[in-house]
Amino acid sequence: MGGENIETEGITRHPFSGIYYVKIQQDGVRKNFPLGKSRKEALELLDDLEKKLSKGEIALSQVETSQVVSPNGGKDLRVEELAHIHLEWVRENRSDSTYQVRKHYVNLFLEFVGAKMISEISRLTIDSFKIWASKQNKRGCGHEPLRHIKTFLRWGEENELCTLPFRRFPTSPNIPRPTRVLSAEEIQKILAVVPDDVSRQIRFLLLTGLRPQEFKNLRWADIIKEQNGVVRLKVDHPKAEKLMRSHQNRSAVLSKEAQAIIEEERSLHPKTTHVFVNDDGTPYAKRILTSRFSRWGAKAGITNFKPYDLRHWFGTAQAASSTNQSIIRQLMGHTKITTTDRYIHPVDTAHQEAMSKIASLVSNFGKN
Repeated sequence: MGGENIETEGITRHPFSGIYYVKIQQDGVRKNFPLGKSRKEALELLDDLEKKLSKGEIALSQVETSQVVSPNGGKDLRVEELAHIHLEWVRENRSDSTYQVRKHYVNLFLEFVGAKMISEISRLTIDSFKIWASKQNKRGCGHEPLRHIKTFLRWGEENELCTLPFRRFPTSPNIPRPTRVLSAEEIQKILAVVPDDVSRQIRFLLLTGLRPQEFKNLRWADIIKEQNGVVRLKVDHPKAEKLMRSHQNRSAVLSKEAQAIIEEERSLHPKTTHVFVNDDGTPYAKRILTSRFSRWGAKAGITNFKPYDLRHWFGTAQAASSTNQSIIRQLMGHTKITTTDRYIHPVDTAHQEAMSKIASLVSNFGKN
């Protein structure tokens, strides 16, 4: 009996390896595989493959790939094929931003190694790539590309697509990028020059610690007034939701100051679905908010002022106020406490207070 429900997407050519790929789905089974470097040959192979699938001569699971299995059970395949399969998985199972970054570094790796089998990749190859990547005029130092390539290759091994010919990767210290925290003086300078609507936006971000994307997408339906009079802000889709094992809504009680801000927005834009909007009542487009903040920051003499700077200030201010770190993590919507650590910058007064408390305890030792 012939195969049914065959869907074929157009062939695509990998920008670095030059190999043509096609994606075919048959009866709910989806698979990607290479067709060679010649477009004419790729079209002929694709035509022959579709005919065999429709006649039932072969099943999609029988379509050949570059994967080979050795007598001892080791598996090998071409690097570019593993890259194609891995990036498809990342695109469907991780956030778009993660996909774009992973795609950038995997393509950078393919540019460096060329057309090779996984078995031809050595630890020295990875180490050389790290050095080469750090010299490129492209984003990220050598450590960040190395971490992404390590994840990429380990993923292939864990999913039994290949067997890595080495066990240890070169060292890749996970050094987070430095974050910036505005001083009280800098915030005052900015607030002194911005118009009223921008001032309300800045104050609301300072009061809530929202991510710019969460702030931009905030709807009136996300503002919940409970029976006891408490007004709560609900974030249904946290940034790292795809990484969570179960869906977790995030919420925070709004202060009186934050409530006053959104009530003023409601009076100015009573018919909008979003809380913060442009003058014409439309939600902010991507990057518009960042551009607007940068422009007003420059007028105040603060270079490269970004909405995310206000989130960093929120985390640091909460820590300086002796807020429990777990509470800060919940308020900011982090999945890991180590992420919260990046936002908690050293504050001399908080450190001095903590050390003074210990000193007072120690001073009582030895006293009758």
